Amino acid sequence: MALRSRERGRSGPGVRLLYDASAERGDAPQWVTGHAGGVITVNAVEADTPARKRIRHTLNEPYRTLLGHFRHEIAHYYWHRLVEQGPELEQFRLMFGDEQADYQAALEEHYAREGTTGWQEQFISADAASHPWEDL
Repeated sequence: MALRSRERGRSGPGVRLLYDASAERGDAPQWVTGHAGGVITVNAVEADTPARKRIRHTLNEPYRTLLGHFRHEIAHYYWHRLVEQGPELEQFRLMFGDEQADYQAALEEHYAREGTTGWQEQFISADAASHPWEDL
């Protein structure tokens, strides 16, 4: 899966938040909802209620919503703008864990063990327990 962004790698104090929408079409690559360089990409399939419910069930994400995706991805944008270089970084790490941990490796481990047991006690979804980036 790939995150599509016309402006990947944008950074700096003047970077504004932008949105991009992608739709699955035939043999086209499968786009994921995500954030990169101030651009939030949303897969349009998430706006289709039956499709989103199927994904919600498959991924065991009881709170999966389009609005929830926006909230989560906007949190990445604000994290980069407000926390990454600020005095709150250590507080973030104490609360969520070390975001420097290998993201791809954490996801692979999470899915290899079929999720995290007991995630309901501390997280909004099983995926949120996989890596600090997913808990934003």
